Amino acid sequence: MHREKLEVAAKELLKNDPTGHDIYHSMRVYNLAKEIAKKEGWQFDDDILFAIAMLHDAGHERSIRTGDKYRYKHMEYSAEIAKRVLAEVGFPEQKIPVVLQGILQHDQTKPWGLANRIPTDIKEILLIQDADNLEAIGILGMVRVLVFNIQAGTPLYKPELSLTKDLEKSRLESAIHNLIWHLSLGDNLNTKAAKKMVQERKIQARNFLDQFLKEWNGRTD
Repeated sequence: MHREKLEVAAKELLKNDPTGHDIYHSMRVYNLAKEIAKKEGWQFDDDILFAIAMLHDAGHERSIRTGDKYRYKHMEYSAEIAKRVLAEVGFPEQKIPVVLQGILQHDQTKPWGLANRIPTDIKEILLIQDADNLEAIGILGMVRVLVFNIQAGTPLYKPELSLTKDLEKSRLESAIHNLIWHLSLGDNLNTKAAKKMVQERKIQARNFLDQFLKEWNGRTD
């Protein structure tokens, strides 16, 4: 019963998201995490995995309201919201601490989270980290990153910026540069399965970027 209530709560929390961090993203993260676990031969607690997936981005709207343009604080906001929601839906109390830990740590294998990375061997957290990173790479990932950046007011593209140097800085000035920078999300994956899965997504993302640059520069070859 708590699972159905949790899904309803997550849909309500994410219903107004305009940046690709909606309930559909949450469900894809959950399904990707399960697929990774299957390929790895891992056992996991499905309650915990589902709860982290459903609520890991619940704090995005609060980030927007507080002026957190690039949502760097959304993990903390998400954990605060999750603590309340999990209690309200009757989620097993003994599992809540791991869910909150997973939400707080879900961005720690991304470039902006590495400095605060806390090593963990909790499989549910490792799976969500990998699944969430995969979700930001590939054609769908590219679209989500573009939508997020345009929503944040970032210009689409600045051709005067290098495509290979200082991406940590230029990603904040150009959505296309942010796309290129996001390819590095595949560099810190936890599992062999995710490392294999990301390769096709990287190819699709690079093809997308190559075609964009070709059309931007008026090339027809």
